[in-house]
Amino acid sequence: MSRCGVRSVVALFAATIICATQIVFAAESDIPELERALEADRASVAARLRLARAYYAAGRFADAKILFDTVLRFEGLPADLESQTEIYMRAAERYLEPDADTAGRLVGFDYAAAGMGGYTVNSSSVTGTSEPSDLMYIANLSGGLSYLWPSGYSLNGSLDYEAQIFDSSTTHNDSDLRLRVGVSRALAAGIIELALRGRLTYIGDGDHRHDYGVSLDWHRALDVRNEIALGTFIRRRQYPSGASADRSRSIAEASADWIHSFADGGASFSLGIHGGYQYATRRADGDSALYGATIGLDWPFSERLGADVSAEWEHNRFNTDRIHFHPDTLDEAYILRRKDNLYEVATGLTWEFATTWNLQPRVVFLHDRSNLDDFHYRSTEFWVSVRKSFAVE
Repeated sequence: MSRCGVRSVVALFAATIICATQIVFAAESDIPELERALEADRASVAARLRLARAYYAAGRFADAKILFDTVLRFEGLPADLESQTEIYMRAAERYLEPDADTAGRLVGFDYAAAGMGGYTVNSSSVTGTSEPSDLMYIANLSGGLSYLWPSGYSLNGSLDYEAQIFDSSTTHNDSDLRLRVGVSRALAAGIIELALRGRLTYIGDGDHRHDYGVSLDWHRALDVRNEIALGTFIRRRQYPSGASADRSRSIAEASADWIHSFADGGASFSLGIHGGYQYATRRADGDSALYGATIGLDWPFSERLGADVSAEWEHNRFNTDRIHFHPDTLDEAYILRRKDNLYEVATGLTWEFATTWNLQPRVVFLHDRSNLDDFHYRSTEFWVSVRKSFAVE
């Protein structure tokens, strides 16, 4: 490359850095004024979205999401924080077009993802049910719409489809379709939503599982760095007729989450607890109480690269006695009740290699433990996917 060409490249790089720095400084200089405007009118939807948009432009992704959560109700979003706030930011820009303070606006998002990876059963109580390691293909289609009025009321809907196709005749393919329709109301520092939910899950051998129920969720921003979320969900899980029919049951759950932003508002830490009861079932183990906890960390290294990690634990305690024969003894029986502990750890990277295009490698580790030998299971899934986001006009 000639000396003139080198100078041109250096000049272009410097101009890009200067432009990006100017945008950040401009956004930061606007923040105090926007904060005062919101303080003067806490009920203003437009004021919240303008401030959240300024936080995003300044690289304060976690602060922006906390504020977005008090106005918009989107579900089925990507796992990483930067992608979530980018989707919210585009919806905010759509809403903040002329007449935002006097007219309602339809906002939303949609994206498609596809990739491939591997699935390994590390251990199982039943051998031969799957290959030790399977090649798998994944696909994900997700979208949501919200008609938002200046008063803070909104009508919301979302649709999410996920599928895993395995390159093995001994492992059944998975698919999951989720639908949600709800109405929400933005309050002075939070939002509340009542929603109807449905779910259709393929469970193999041509059979499906159906879930349907109602949820109530409440989010509140305690301050710019802290958010709490409370939720309840009551649903019926219906299995098809036949041997699986006895597993049908009703489930009532409640949850509480705390979300905290740190690293100058750029990163996010979350901690949650949940509990509930499963009833109206003919399972051999009877009804069951459940409780558990979740933890998450999301750290964007830059506007284009970020990492996230999450972990979940859930304990299930059943209420019906069982006769259990120990596998290492002959005709020696024990009376006990089933107790399960379910663990899941997931981590991934997200790299935006082009506008609206992302590359995502992920790893998910599952570990199910039980006091009954029939319910032990460990598996590892890993994949790399490409995601394309689309603007909702």
